Amino acid sequence: MEIAAIKLINGEIKSKSHAYIQNTVSVGDSEQIHGYSDEFLAANGKNAIDVFTEFLEFIQDAFLVGHNLGFDIKMIVILNRIRFERR
Repeated sequence: MEIAAIKLINGEIKSKSHAYIQNTVSVGDSEQIHGYSDEFLAANGKNAIDVFTEFLEFIQDAFLVGHNLGFDIKMIVILNRIRFERR
């Protein structure tokens, strides 16, 4: 639904990346947790393949630190495979 990152160099923010992802299935009751409605994501989100392509370009070979990265990295790998299969 949302992906964001900052690039730090020597403790200073050098660049930022942020995007909402258009959902392909309804968010349903999870909207109560994160606050993003289907309508919000349709209006403000972008296609997942495009978002993850931009994200991969942003991170390049950077060292990643984050919350729940195991799940996030699995999603990035899956979407990256899909992206290359479409070429």
